[in-house]
Amino acid sequence: MGICDDIFIIARLSKALSCAAELRKILKADLDMDLNVPKFNVFFPDTSFSLDTARSALDSAARADPALADLGAMGAGVSTDGMRVAGVPVGVDAWVKTFVAKRARSVITDVAKLDVVSDGLLHNQLLNFCQNAHMAFLGRHTPTPLLSEFMAQVDDTIVEVVCRHGTGGGHVNWSPHLRKFVNMKIQVPHFRGGFGITPNEGSAISAFYSATSRLSSGWVATGATDLPKTSRMRGRPG
Repeated sequence: MGICDDIFIIARLSKALSCAAELRKILKADLDMDLNVPKFNVFFPDTSFSLDTARSALDSAARADPALADLGAMGAGVSTDGMRVAGVPVGVDAWVKTFVAKRARSVITDVAKLDVVSDGLLHNQLLNFCQNAHMAFLGRHTPTPLLSEFMAQVDDTIVEVVCRHGTGGGHVNWSPHLRKFVNMKIQVPHFRGGFGITPNEGSAISAFYSATSRLSSGWVATGATDLPKTSRMRGRPG
């Protein structure tokens, strides 16, 4: 069995569909892979489109070209609000915030499950390199105003769990001054004597601009000048 991760096509609708149809044939002929229909989606990043007009545009484009007949019969999903692109929400602000809020709740739930880990070092590593890293990934690729409140919730949850796990619950008797000091030590880097669990609420700002500048410089290096503001397609062969 072979698996290929998500494929994304950014182009005008007719060109995107033609490319997807060709990819579908090549994947089947060369690798014996089929597109995963439940994950085959078309995103129309245009606020003037409703779901009905987007669906109509997709169906019309598929009917207009006989080569797209098989593609049109796949029942691709249609969205005008947003879609997940390589784990990152892309779309209107409300949709992105809903996505991030759901992700934050999932991380907070998973953090609580780690209480069964008795080894302190392992518990810390799972928090830092698994759960905290999930939100850090979102922070690098999502505008900060859309996720800062959710980042703060996860940051607070992780700090609380570290304190509770490390003291057996004794931290509830700490003075406010001691608690602030411990919170700081948990979140500062190792080379400054801390636990190195970076608070994403604050670091997301610099992380986003750093990632964006690297993407922009790489894009410019290819000689391209702009990304087409048209339909975005996503399909997953498997």
